[in-house]
Amino acid sequence: MKKIGFFITSNGWGGLEMNTLKLAGWLRQRGYQISVFAVKDSRLYEEAEAAGADLHATELPGKHFDLVNARRISELVRSAGIKVLFVFDNRDISVISLAKTFFYKDLKVIYQQHMQI
Repeated sequence: MKKIGFFITSNGWGGLEMNTLKLAGWLRQRGYQISVFAVKDSRLYEEAEAAGADLHATELPGKHFDLVNARRISELVRSAGIKVLFVFDNRDISVISLAKTFFYKDLKVIYQQHMQI
């Protein structure tokens, strides 16, 4: 079974967050194992937990050069066995880029804009 990670630190509960969970469900139905990386107290985290997703708590990344959080994220993603990570919110691109560049070079990162589905 192929493992894919979904990384989203948004605290909102709008189209982006709802579509992320829908996409996770569709991919699970097609045989993929989806791990969701979200902020612990966010609505997305709660909804993913209720849906029975493989869930991992993360923290909101800092705006600029957050190497500490990038290292944490890379360790969390690697320990979950994830080699492909989807990023849905442009605010998360910076920390994920740092995680890949400095701590997990083999990670494949895909930025998916939901408005383009």
